[in-house]
Amino acid sequence: MSFYNKKTSLKSKKEIELLFKSGTSCSAGFLRSVYLPGGSSLKIGVSVPKKLIPLAVKRNLIKRRIKEQIRALPDTVFEKKKGSLFILFQGKKEASSKEISGCINDLFLKTFH
Repeated sequence: MSFYNKKTSLKSKKEIELLFKSGTSCSAGFLRSVYLPGGSSLKIGVSVPKKLIPLAVKRNLIKRRIKEQIRALPDTVFEKKKGSLFILFQGKKEASSKEISGCINDLFLKTFH
């Protein structure tokens, strides 16, 4: 069973603002995460800035690739994790699934150490 779905996606504007105000940040490669522990279950949000990737088609492709790599992670990574997590893409160009996979693994190791 994959972890990242509609129920676990971070959509609330209030939660996102609180996350960026008081969350802890770490980065791996061209990805950066902001994590705030607490809450009932883990919710994840993904963002690719328009300033870095101007074409919407490419932005959406990168978001889909990031979400797919999160789904590919084993469920044990998310076991007993609660709070909010936001992943930001900070690369200047489109990234392949292989590159994203490596960065996601490093990022989750740093975030949930």
